[in-house]
Amino acid sequence: IFNRPKCFLVFLCLFVIFQSLTVSGMNGVVIPTIERRYQLSSRQSGLISGSYDIAAALFVLPISYFGERAHKPRWLGMGCLLLGIGSIVFTLPHFLSGKFETGDVQQLEYCSADINHTLYSSACG
Repeated sequence: IFNRPKCFLVFLCLFVIFQSLTVSGMNGVVIPTIERRYQLSSRQSGLISGSYDIAAALFVLPISYFGERAHKPRWLGMGCLLLGIGSIVFTLPHFLSGKFETGDVQQLEYCSADINHTLYSSACG
């Protein structure tokens, strides 16, 4: 039942949906959290974010060359497996490190402005 072109198309569409969710959706949400949690610079978090594009640029020619001559559903399966392993590796820091604590939250002081005056009172500085 799975050895049909329509079934291959369904699996291919599902793979593209999950790949797009992982790269475009989760990446933009998780990277700022990792940056704050581990005090990474923007350069370091950008390298993590761009590592997918770097790997894609390195492997596009060999994979397209061998993928043209090989069994395409098998290549799709290996790609799904690698995407799953990469997603698990990407989430490991959240599971292996301790609970995240934000530290001391600074108390903000607000000055109330009088409705009749456009300037703050002298108590606000």
